[in-house]
Amino acid sequence: MQIRRYVSDAVTGDGFDPKFYNIINPDVARAGVDPYGHYMSAGWHEGRDPNGYFSTLGYLNAYTDVAAAGVNPLQHYMQYGWHEGRNPSGLFNTRKYLAAYSDIAAAGINPFLHYLKNGAFEGRSPFGDGTY
Repeated sequence: MQIRRYVSDAVTGDGFDPKFYNIINPDVARAGVDPYGHYMSAGWHEGRDPNGYFSTLGYLNAYTDVAAAGVNPLQHYMQYGWHEGRNPSGLFNTRKYLAAYSDIAAAGINPFLHYLKNGAFEGRSPFGDGTY
């Protein structure tokens, strides 16, 4: 099954991909505003996605406690969600990735950030099972 999405080499340490954001949000790119600043202040409220593997609306719909708290879903996932075994979307499975890649689990690093910055380029599966 092929589900590979766009991952650029510009992903920041907090999981934001400015290249992706500008591609899928041409209005933001045309306005010449900082894509990260736009996502953090307005984009997530508008349901825009910060990278090709994180679904802003999907996360808020799946985790109603996060939605009720009114917090930025990407920030929540990056700080707490992955520790809790939550998934950023249907395109990445936190627990399965950690189970499949013991080196990542042993290092105690955020599996989603690893995938975005390294794992996708190393050929690792976002589900840890060979599915891309």
